[in-house]
Amino acid sequence: MLQVQTVQNDSPDWQVTVAVVAVLQFLLCIG
Repeated sequence: MLQVQTVQNDSPDWQVTVAVVAVLQFLLCIG
């Protein structure tokens, strides 16, 4: 858990990745 939190804190890009994946899934659902 500590390692994961450290990685997330050092690289906030994971939030962008999660957002992109969510958008792609949304487009697939409405598509």
